[in-house]
Amino acid sequence: MKKSILTVKTITIGLKAKKALSGCGIKSKLVKIDYTNSENGCQYGLEFDEKDFYEVISTLRKHGIDYGVYKSK
Repeated sequence: MKKSILTVKTITIGLKAKKALSGCGIKSKLVKIDYTNSENGCQYGLEFDEKDFYEVISTLRKHGIDYGVYKSK
């Protein structure tokens, strides 16, 4: 199954997001994203099945968790 990744700024926010998604029955995995040539430095992301994308967005918004869409280079 194809995967999607949403970025979060810190590991703490990532863990909070993972817990929120788990409460809705969505499996996710916290991953480290390294932007070596970027001013953002390292970020974390949540990897999940692409079929759950809209439910993940909805859940994160409901819990007030900021996120970004990961674009691989």
